[in-house]
Amino acid sequence: MARTWGSITAAPRAPLEVLQSITKDGGFSWSEPHVVAKVAGKNPCEPFVFRAPDGNELCSLLRENTHKGRSLVMFSTDEGATWSEPSDTPWGLTGDRHNGVQTKDGRLVIAFRDQSLQSPTRGHFVAWVGTYEDIKQSRPGQYRIKLLHSNAGPDCGYPGVELLPDGTIVTTTYIKYRPGPEKQSVVSVRFTLAETDKLAAVASPIRETVSTGTKESRSRTQTEAAIQTAPKTARPIFWRSVNDDSSKKASSIAAPA
Repeated sequence: MARTWGSITAAPRAPLEVLQSITKDGGFSWSEPHVVAKVAGKNPCEPFVFRAPDGNELCSLLRENTHKGRSLVMFSTDEGATWSEPSDTPWGLTGDRHNGVQTKDGRLVIAFRDQSLQSPTRGHFVAWVGTYEDIKQSRPGQYRIKLLHSNAGPDCGYPGVELLPDGTIVTTTYIKYRPGPEKQSVVSVRFTLAETDKLAAVASPIRETVSTGTKESRSRTQTEAAIQTAPKTARPIFWRSVNDDSSKKASSIAAPA
């Protein structure tokens, strides 16, 4: 049986649109490209497409190139024949050049260049840890990790992410990882979720109560402000959401240096 592959690309200039083309013969021929994502006032591009854990849905995370808000996400339940209207991602997934893997316990690890507004790691190389349902329900996820510091501003990303048989996650990016005259290098970071879970569990959280409903915008600012107060000397930096029955709380967790 011939395997069907899809290609989703973006136009080179603003306003950007995301187009899709499909091949059923391994790339010898392609369907006529057609627009699958166009958002007024935004510039979607650089999609990362992956399957839901049950295999029945496709999810596409999109860079939003105005960098004035959040990244975008859309879903398909018919193998890409149609897509939902792009909507905002959770705040913590705002960034460029997403790529990720699903781990053995079902969680997702998605690496990207951070572009979250008011983030203390904006422009650096980070990873988000959470579940597929977190993305579907626009929940914050479990935590984020600062993987590498960029010494050339936001000039990093286009990562590769691999899950090794022993559960080790390898993220690779180009980045200027140290100050000085040297240019960018290609750098890999290896870690396991067992390691990062332990760091996140023992770090001291900075808590802010987050309201819901009509106060969402104000609450989001409070959450981001709390994240900014994490010690600047702490590397890596984690932050996670903490929920209970009575209120929604967000925590900024800084691991010891």
